[in-house]
Amino acid sequence: MKLNYAKTIEKWGIFEVTISGPKEGNPFCDQWIKGTFCCKNEKKTVDGFYDGDGAYKVRFMPSFTDKYTFEIEASFDINAGEEVPDEEAPEHKLGTADGGKAAEKCAVRNILTGSFTVTSPSADNHGPVRVAGTYYLAYEDGTPYHCIGTTCYVWNLQNEELQKQTLKTLEENAFNKIRFCIFPKHYDYNLHEPITYPYEGTPCDSSVLNENNFAEYNGCAPGNDWDFTRFNPAHFQHIEKCIQALMNLGIESTALGFTAGFTGDEIIRRLEEMGVRNGFIQVGEGFSRINLKLKSIDGTEINGQGPKIGTDKVDLLMKQLGELGQGDVLFLSGSIPSSMPDDAYQKIMAMLDGRGVRIAVDATRDLLMKVLPYHPFLITMNLVRSSVWN
Repeated sequence: MKLNYAKTIEKWGIFEVTISGPKEGNPFCDQWIKGTFCCKNEKKTVDGFYDGDGAYKVRFMPSFTDKYTFEIEASFDINAGEEVPDEEAPEHKLGTADGGKAAEKCAVRNILTGSFTVTSPSADNHGPVRVAGTYYLAYEDGTPYHCIGTTCYVWNLQNEELQKQTLKTLEENAFNKIRFCIFPKHYDYNLHEPITYPYEGTPCDSSVLNENNFAEYNGCAPGNDWDFTRFNPAHFQHIEKCIQALMNLGIESTALGFTAGFTGDEIIRRLEEMGVRNGFIQVGEGFSRINLKLKSIDGTEINGQGPKIGTDKVDLLMKQLGELGQGDVLFLSGSIPSSMPDDAYQKIMAMLDGRGVRIAVDATRDLLMKVLPYHPFLITMNLVRSSVWN
């Protein structure tokens, strides 16, 4: 039997194997499929699933750039198979050897094999998010992850027009994380029927729901008739399309500011390695400063001196920022060099005021206080910065 899969996939991408199988009975309960994926650095076995209309799938995320081999095994006949003794095989795999004449039990191993090549990840693919340094988050490749999240409970189960409106709103804002429901949810702001349900069956009459009585319909309300042993594949296929639409928003970031000397060159080199665009303005004298943090009870900071920034360089930065407009997001982070006006952030926000640019500010003391009248979209706080409010 032929396997359907891609021959190449990028690192941290989705590798998928599809194979045809039985539709009869209840495939969700009666059948199973799994895959084992190997390269020289990892070996993982994952369960597959029935995706409706006789299609069975196994998915895997490769973690290394390498050549992988895999084996797909199933409860149904995916190959001619070879009868081999297997005392620990599940009951639905057991048969009898010698045409049924002998009492020895054996299992039919249905295995198909293949291979694929994992290439380097694309520029905007940094891998899954992990805990980094106990208190922070970062992508697998080390790129810092700064979470700005929102909740849209069942946007994915609304009508098509509202789904498009939600995606457009998200694209024009700063959120990089969204929480939403896989299963339908009735609540005060969502009393109408979802476009799909996760199980086969029929719902109760929801036309009687209103903001005063919807809480009374918890549990299995009269009129619901669901077969909880049979999923509705179309429901989950739609969820996957919604997730892909969120991934396709693909908002790119550009690092702006000033660099100088060998330390500035190193900053640019590392950003380019991570696939982050930059528009740094290079300064002729000095070095991009090095800050040393010593972790102790009180904490000690040794901050180097940065380069001198001339007014002509400041004007170039203001020109770059002046190109921002509706839907852009700007992060203003860190202290202001002593050679620059201490109201630089204030001037930037005044210039962009009314343009629809969302601005996040990571600053302390007077630098932070001066921008508050311009209502930044987000400010970062810690114990030191919170003292500003005391």
